[in-house]
Parts: sequence; C-alpha cells; structure tokens
Amino acid sequence: MELVRPVKKQRTAAFVADSDSPAVLSEETTESVQDTPVAASTAVEDSPKRKPKVLPVPRLIPPGPLLDELDLWGCTALLVDKPQTWTSFDVCGKLKGVLRVKKIGHAGTLDPMATGLLIICTGRATKSIDSFQAMHKEYSGTLRLGEATNSYDADGDITDTLPWQHVTLEDLQQEAHKSFQGDLQQIPPMFSALRVKGKRLYEIAREGKVVERAARSVHVSQFDLTPDQTDPQQVHFYISCSKGTYIRSLAHDLGQAVGSAAHLVALRREAIGTYSVKDAWTVEQLQAAVTDLKHNKAQMRAADMDAQHDKATDAASAASSDKAQGSVPMETAITPDAAHCQTDIGSAQQQASDSCTQEAPHGSL
Repeated sequence: MELVRPVKKQRTAAFVADSDSPAVLSEETTESVQDTPVAASTAVEDSPKRKPKVLPVPRLIPPGPLLDELDLWGCTALLVDKPQTWTSFDVCGKLKGVLRVKKIGHAGTLDPMATGLLIICTGRATKSIDSFQAMHKEYSGTLRLGEATNSYDADGDITDTLPWQHVTLEDLQQEAHKSFQGDLQQIPPMFSALRVKGKRLYEIAREGKVVERAARSVHVSQFDLTPDQTDPQQVHFYISCSKGTYIRSLAHDLGQAVGSAAHLVALRREAIGTYSVKDAWTVEQLQAAVTDLKHNKAQMRAADMDAQHDKATDAASAASSDKAQGSVPMETAITPDAAHCQTDIGSAQQQASDSCTQEAPHGSL
C-alpha cells in the first residue's frame, strides 16, 4: 500500500520541536473567549467553588487488528510514528479522514524533518492533550559540526562555516554536561511558531528580520553524545528534556560553546513519558487496520444476511413439507359425516333385506 501525504491548503505550523499549545482539528466552530473582569474581589470570594475538572481517561489502542466496537474512536489515544517531511498537522488531517472522526489532535509538535512519536487523541480524549504535553520527552538525533544555519537545522540555509577539526568528543560531552544539563534559560530560535506581537516568529524570520525573544525555562536531564563511525564531522546524541525544549537550539548553542558551529541534521522523538515509539503505529499500518476492519464488518453483514436468507428458506421448506404430509387423496378421503351417512344407509339396507326374507313365505304359492 503506497502511503500518500495529504495535501494541505495552508501550513499551520513550522520549525517547532515541541509546542506548548494543544493542536486540535475539529469540525465544530470555535469561538474566541474573552476574559470577563470581576467587579470586586469580594465577588470571587462569595462565589461558590467550582468542582475540579475531571478529565476523561483515554483508551490506548496498540498496533494490531481493530475490534468492531460501537464507539471505537470516542475517547482514544494512538501512538503514531510520524513520517519524515510530514507536519504534525498533516498526520492529524490524514487520520481524521481515515478514522472518520469529528475531533482529533496531537500532544506536541514535531518538525517536518523529524520523525518519531506523536500521541494522537480523538473525540473526548482531546481534553487530555495538556496532560500528555506536560510529560518529559526523549530524543535521539545527529548534529553536524562546523556549519551553522538560520533555522538551526538542515532545512535552513547555511549562514556560517567554521573549523571543527579541533573539537573532540570529550570537549562536546564535557560542555554538554556542564552548560546544557539541569535547569536552563533557553532562547527560542527565530524559525519557530511562537508569537511576538501577534506574529509568528518564522514569518518574521522569512522576512529577513531578527527580533528579541524572551528566554524560557526548560530542564534537560540527559545529554549524551557518541561519535559517528564513518563521518567525524557528525555526532549522535540522546536527550531527555522537559516540555518546550528546542533540540535545534541545544545543537546550535553547543557548537558555539566549543568554539565552532553546529546544526541539526536528524531528529527522532523516542518517547513521551512512559510511551515509546517502539509501541507506535505507522500511518500505513493504521490505515490498513481500518481498511481490514471495514472489510471484516462487510463480510459479517453479508454472512448475517446469508444466514437470515437460509433460515427463511428452511422455514418455507418445513411449512411446505408439513402441508404435503397432512393432505389425503380426494377419492379415499372420508369425513366423519360421510362415514356416519354410510353407516345409516347400510343399516337401512340390512333392515329391508331382513323384512323381505320374513314376508316371503306368506306370499309364496
């Protein structure tokens, strides 16, 4: 089965390693909600306390044959391995059509260049997207030394080329542990979906402009590096970090910290919380499973119709057989009334014969 990327009319997000806001596609009309000012602080104190919001518990459906259930996608979470070059919204748009659901969303954006784990929520499970987004993330990837790009990854244009041969793996690992682990204040890249004065940063960057960005608090608990066995200019890494961490920025900043430059050339999200990409569907697998489910349902409906037809045929045959066994030929059929009449006639004839026999001597010559 050939996997076809859905055609999108407008790119909604780009160059985002991990988004803070939930992304939900819905057929329902969304309305803007404005905050209503409170007249006085006493109004808040006097108002009754609201009950804590109880979020629905999504049901996780693992890869494999799908069961025919009435509300299969009503409150479901799917682990999906995002294909390269697809945006996270591409995956949601594709699965929205495949699953035929009205509401679908993902818990954390991946760059088009990246692959790996997306948690897709359908139906009522979209209300739990924030809880998935708050989980820590794990990434594997590759950075290239000596080259800087405007987007901090391979999708951008090279803006600087610097010597890299002096950089050792020990230098990289020491700097990563010293300066890029623990609680960090990270400045987001210009090519990101964050808004500044109502405008996306990547839109401003495409105009050739650079604006000031506020640093954001992130946490990196693991940053390990290993050399590439064939290309010494490339270094592989494994990172465990909090929500909102830009992996591209870590690669870029690490290159500068060791006196060179670097950009991201590969990225894969390995895990979100306890959920691993090893347990994820591919888009193609999920599409095939839905097709098989529809095929099986059609076969079951056809089998039910055949069974009902056979039952009706058997009933008609039984009725016809009973009717045939209960009928008697006309010439041999004697009803109770006819039998009674024959008895009466026979008795009358016998009486007449006896009377003639007794009267004959009197009339003889």
